[in-house]
Amino acid sequence: MSNSAPAERRRHQRALRAWLVHDVAVILEHALLPVTPGEEAAFETAFARAKPIIAGMPGFRRLTLSRCIEQPSTYLLLVEWRCLEDHTEGFRNSPQYQE
Repeated sequence: MSNSAPAERRRHQRALRAWLVHDVAVILEHALLPVTPGEEAAFETAFARAKPIIAGMPGFRRLTLSRCIEQPSTYLLLVEWRCLEDHTEGFRNSPQYQE
């Protein structure tokens, strides 16, 4: 192994950290959402209406809604926000969330 290998490794690690800092959401909200059995389709329809409201909030990055295979009446919601205040103050205090 040459003497330049550790320097090359350090350069690669710096690039990776910079990418992670700038391209990955700082805040990841997660929520387990239990749904009354038999009401899953209605929940998914309601969530489809709510999704653009969430996506329109300042600081929103992306979201995923996943249905649990083992417990089909449970969903996992993951929402990425730019910063904590975008979620706690912006979204949670918005008139849309209050509805």
